[in-house]
Amino acid sequence: MMISLIAASIIDSQILLRTRYQNVLVTGMLITSLGFYLMSTMGVDTSSFITYLYMIILGSGMGLVMPTLAIVVQEAFPKSQLGTVTSAAAFFRSIGGTIGVTLFNVVMNHSISDNMQQVLSDPDVASNQAVHPVLAKLAENTDSLFGMMIAPDVLKCRRS
Repeated sequence: MMISLIAASIIDSQILLRTRYQNVLVTGMLITSLGFYLMSTMGVDTSSFITYLYMIILGSGMGLVMPTLAIVVQEAFPKSQLGTVTSAAAFFRSIGGTIGVTLFNVVMNHSISDNMQQVLSDPDVASNQAVHPVLAKLAENTDSLFGMMIAPDVLKCRRS
C-alpha cells in the first residue's frame, strides 16, 4: 500500500502540473473510496493476491489525495506563512487520525463484546468446558484479544 501511495504521489505531482487540483482530488477520493469498499469485502478466505491488489488500489487513491491537499493548503496562504500553514495542516491531520482511530476502536470493541455474548449463549459453546471459560474471560475484557493477536504464542498449550 505504501509503495503504491508513493508512486501515486509522484504521478500526482506530474498531473497537477497539467490539470486542475479539483480533478485530482475527486479522482483520488473516488479511488480511495473504491479501495475502502473493496477492503470491507475481504474475509478470512481472501487470497493474498486480492489483499495486495486492494491495498494497491487504496494506496493509489491516498497517494493522489494526500499531497494534493498539502499543496492546496500551501497555495491558499502567502509564502511568509508557508511553514506555519504546512505544520498546522500536518498537526490537524494527525489529530483527526487519532480521533478517528479512537472512535472506530470504541465501535469495534462494542461489536466484539456483543458478538462474544452471542457466541457464549450458543448451546454448543456453553456445553464445551474447554472453550467456554476462555471465551467468557475474553468477553469480560475484549482488549486482551489485541494481546493475543500480537503474541499468538499465548494460545499454545504448554505441557510440563
